[in-house]
Amino acid sequence: MNKRFDSAMKELVDLHPEAWVSYIGLTPTGTLRVVDSNVSTVTSETDKVILDDGPEPYLIHFEMQSSVDLTLPRRLFRYNGLLDLRHDLRVLAVAVLLRPEADSEDINGVLALDLPNKNPVVRFYYRVVRAWEVPLDSILGGYPSILPLAPLSAIPVAEVPAVIRLVDDRLKTETDLSLAVKIMELTLVLAGLRLSGEEVQEIQGSLYTMSLITESSYVQLLLNKGREEGIQVGREVGLQEGREVGLQEGREEGLQEGREEGLQYGQISEARRILLRLATARFGEPDESTLRTLESIDDLDRLERITDRVLAASSWVELIAPE
Repeated sequence: MNKRFDSAMKELVDLHPEAWVSYIGLTPTGTLRVVDSNVSTVTSETDKVILDDGPEPYLIHFEMQSSVDLTLPRRLFRYNGLLDLRHDLRVLAVAVLLRPEADSEDINGVLALDLPNKNPVVRFYYRVVRAWEVPLDSILGGYPSILPLAPLSAIPVAEVPAVIRLVDDRLKTETDLSLAVKIMELTLVLAGLRLSGEEVQEIQGSLYTMSLITESSYVQLLLNKGREEGIQVGREVGLQEGREVGLQEGREEGLQEGREEGLQYGQISEARRILLRLATARFGEPDESTLRTLESIDDLDRLERITDRVLAASSWVELIAPE
């Protein structure tokens, strides 16, 4: 899956695995839970793995694709064997194709590998779910964590803006602040697979959940938490310095300096963390150079200005360009 969507989609699967199992047309036979998907023997990680802990437990492996990849069936086969060995359970592999551009006649649910003399080596079966064939009602009627897939469902592209507003209405009444923003962020990113950047930007300006970012209320909520943690760090630093000096004046100065430094550090650290999470969901994992640039920014106002530009920018380079 494109890294632009990867981390956020994985986080949503964690919230409600039942929603994602239902999305691919399965009925659970027992309790569902997300399990370790790391297959470190090939220094790789599958998208998401869910355990159906019914009378006959088995694993469901999701692999999501936004662009065509003709190695997908063989990758599914490789992950299937590694997961089987790791957990000693059979694995149902599911390829979720997010848009028609990810489809191919070679992605047909069967991997057939033969020797040059046509003797069969492998017949591996997997399930293919095409997002554009899934009925909209089955998504809007499900858990909130499945809502980002609504713009990709079986609807004309002209209806995508109205569907995004339906998602916004549900989030406004059914989820807490942080989850609503997270789900809508990913909804808009996935909507960008069908709409232009200008169309997405025009829609997001009228959404309740996006106003939480525009008005910085969500950011402010998290920054307040950072301030509280920073103040606590400041107290501890100040007290320690004061004890070492051994004088009342030293204690007071140490406490004050510690509070100020801790508060500032907490604000900057939290602002940088929020920026990194939001921008990663939109542009994918940053490279080392970008990370170093972000770490070098210690101006709180600049970090908040960059965060406000996340939805308008088109890349990491544009986002962190010098002002």
